[in-house]
Amino acid sequence: MKRYKYECDAGCLVLQTDVGEFNISNEFGDGEFDLTIIDDGEQFIGDLGNFLTTFTVYENGKVNVMNYDCSNAYPLTELSEGFYSVHAFDGNITIVLES
Repeated sequence: MKRYKYECDAGCLVLQTDVGEFNISNEFGDGEFDLTIIDDGEQFIGDLGNFLTTFTVYENGKVNVMNYDCSNAYPLTELSEGFYSVHAFDGNITIVLES
């Protein structure tokens, strides 16, 4: 499990690929929030908040999780290939590697 802080002025977390950026709403709004990335969803037991979406990182793909949803953002971490689910509660986002 990895923990980070992200900031937003547009109420979302940004995932960046080679072809573009994707915004995932935090269902709360602007501010500084916690971001948790769980590497093994099968080992986690607990409440993750509201289910938002899923996405897949394909082989040789690269997805950066950005620290901010506006200009001057930098990557907090890079996600490896796999199938992910995204959950949110009070602006805090959890990304779970499901498989």
